[in-house]
Amino acid sequence: MTGWRRREAVQEGLRSLAASGAVGAALVAVVAAGLAVPAVLDATQVSTLVTEEAAWIDSGGTVLIASADGAQLDARRCEAVAAMAGVEAAFGVTRHPGGAGTAAAPDARVAVASATSGMYGFLHAQAGGALLASRVQQDTGSGPALTLLPPVTAQVDPSAPSAAGPASPGGPVGTVRISDRVDTGVLGDEYAYVVLVPQPTAGTVDRCYVRARPADLNTIRAALPAVLATPDEPVVVADRLVGGRFSRDYSQEFDERTTRLLPPLGGVVVAVMWLVVSWYRRGEDGLYRTLGATATDRLTMRGCEWLAVLGLGAVAAWAATLLYLVVVDRADPVALRAAATSTAIGAASAVLTSLAWFALPRRDTLADLKDR
Repeated sequence: MTGWRRREAVQEGLRSLAASGAVGAALVAVVAAGLAVPAVLDATQVSTLVTEEAAWIDSGGTVLIASADGAQLDARRCEAVAAMAGVEAAFGVTRHPGGAGTAAAPDARVAVASATSGMYGFLHAQAGGALLASRVQQDTGSGPALTLLPPVTAQVDPSAPSAAGPASPGGPVGTVRISDRVDTGVLGDEYAYVVLVPQPTAGTVDRCYVRARPADLNTIRAALPAVLATPDEPVVVADRLVGGRFSRDYSQEFDERTTRLLPPLGGVVVAVMWLVVSWYRRGEDGLYRTLGATATDRLTMRGCEWLAVLGLGAVAAWAATLLYLVVVDRADPVALRAAATSTAIGAASAVLTSLAWFALPRRDTLADLKDR
């Protein structure tokens, strides 16, 4: 006999797996475990890093604060920073002295600040009117409008949320329309209890708040002093959150995570497991040879059987990983993408390991059987 038809070899490999019963099911289960465990570990680590970075960003991790000691910044330049590559939003703000009362709460001592129109995009707020800190709304019960009383500048309790700080005189008083309630904690503690009243872009501001993209943070920090330069004082740029040598670099942690090595290792392990099983089944290969199957036919049979086992195991691994991520409430898009990538890398690693093994020169199957 000169060999089998290629379709017959493929069908025999699939029939061999179907007839293997519990052994075949065990092989699929082992492959699934070998691919699922690394995928779960890597996806969980990726989800943790992304969640922590998101919390860091929400707290102001990518926010820069530009100011000039004893000098004002140009409001137009500050607003124009938002158009720079790598900048998500920017606005200027001027804090007025004292704490203002409201018609509903005369002793509230609410901090009042004027801000340029960039504040709406920066704080993801509805435009058109003043922005009210959530804490102020809770304490004063403010509705669609807020009546500000003249600022309290004398005998201010230093422990009050709005106490402090030098700022420009002439804070707004009277009734202002509130367009949105926002969490202003990202601006710092002194703006956590504030009403931000819109001001014209023309003029000056005390500070310029800039939110940069994480990848461009260092570049924007270095560029701001020149972009916002004043004739009198140098512009100082500070991070909203404390940085330094102990601060975390989430991008570097993502690139250097050790769990990314697990999927290819898992693929190698399941491939070695299959090769060991194939070695103990080489008696069947000898029988196939006596039935006229050439080396190419036998390779086709075993290859199709292995791809079927690997495919079923990969599907089972993905389903198990997805179920786990749903149960632990980590089924966010980033974790799912990482799990799918890990499963694919593990399966590809298993295929490459198998191909490398089959490419190695070896003795004839009948010769191996005679030596047993």
